[in-house]
Amino acid sequence: MTWQKIIEDDKQYVSKIHEIASLFEKRIKIENDFLFTGKLGVSLFCFNYGRLFNNNKFHEIGYKYLEKSFNAINSNDSGYSLSNGICGFYWLLKELEKDEFIDSEIFENWDIIEQSLVNQINYEFNTSNWDFLHGIMGVVWSFFKFNQELLKKIALPLLKQFESQGINPDDGSIAWYAYKVNHDKSVNKIYSMGLAHGIPGIILILSNLVKYNIESNISKELLNRSFLFIKNHPLDFEKFNYYFPQYIDLPDGTYSSRNRLAWCYGDLGLGFGLFKGGLNSSNNEMSKLGLKVLMNCSTKKSFEETLTVDAGFCHGTVGNAHIFNRLYQETNIIEFKKAAQFWYEKTLKFANFNNGCAGYKSYDSDNKWIKNYGLLEGAAGIGLSLMSAISENEPSWDNCFLLS
Repeated sequence: MTWQKIIEDDKQYVSKIHEIASLFEKRIKIENDFLFTGKLGVSLFCFNYGRLFNNNKFHEIGYKYLEKSFNAINSNDSGYSLSNGICGFYWLLKELEKDEFIDSEIFENWDIIEQSLVNQINYEFNTSNWDFLHGIMGVVWSFFKFNQELLKKIALPLLKQFESQGINPDDGSIAWYAYKVNHDKSVNKIYSMGLAHGIPGIILILSNLVKYNIESNISKELLNRSFLFIKNHPLDFEKFNYYFPQYIDLPDGTYSSRNRLAWCYGDLGLGFGLFKGGLNSSNNEMSKLGLKVLMNCSTKKSFEETLTVDAGFCHGTVGNAHIFNRLYQETNIIEFKKAAQFWYEKTLKFANFNNGCAGYKSYDSDNKWIKNYGLLEGAAGIGLSLMSAISENEPSWDNCFLLS
């Protein structure tokens, strides 16, 4: 793919990127050590910033954040997930090695960490935790990206276990439980229709297994049945002006009453999963439905339509911008370019906190505005995406968001 710069007058964008970089140059204190929420995500920003702006100092800064995280993770009983655990550390080291930011000899214990992750997958079979960010699917995706030979060895028993833990409605489809944390901190089971935690992310991963012929028979069967589940649970478009619910509550099957525009939940991430999933698996019906959903998303701009209140990647302006940018680069559809430009401009406008991180704060689940330096909801993710908008270099870091 030839990556095109979509922001021509980029002075404000470059200035904001430098402002974000200056935060990390000061070696500010970041409590969390992990990929999506802490130092590892900041390290990813620093390495990419140093390369784009030819500033070797930031390679050193990125390495320092990486080293601090490694020491902390190595000395604590860390979790295993892509978001907040050992898998995120594994993903980042492999990504930095692939992009030649670090030497392959810097970490010699790949077999140990990979076996540890395989063992964790086997343990998590007992919990049915198939979540992408926080569970098994994040590990599967990381192995797909960086060690397909290992994935091939474990794929068949893994997929059989995956199938056995699916819910099988009478229509021949299949789905898997996810969990939603409510405002009162209670937790209930749902069918998630979002890319980050639910069936669209599963579809995207299964479609890549089909594309690369990794246990393609069972992968394709699960892919088609997952797609059938989504098709059979549409919203009333005339009423909601979106095609699918964010989630379905269990056990009563109530659809979420509002939708949003975001990477994590809603039609934008779902549409991306279907579009790319269909292309990967040569399923024209799936890719056409995904494109239809995405074209509708490209028209959404107001708060009432999108529920977008902050700039972070997960459910903010820059995540929307980045997905539309990816879609434009792949399809050359001008509506996606215009949508990306709109949301990037909105991202600059959201830098309006005098005491924020380069002007940014994230809006948390307790209805508070907080400083956030991380990849998922904070300055690191914002900065990385802004760099992708002003550069002619295709990003690979967004693989950890299922986007490449």
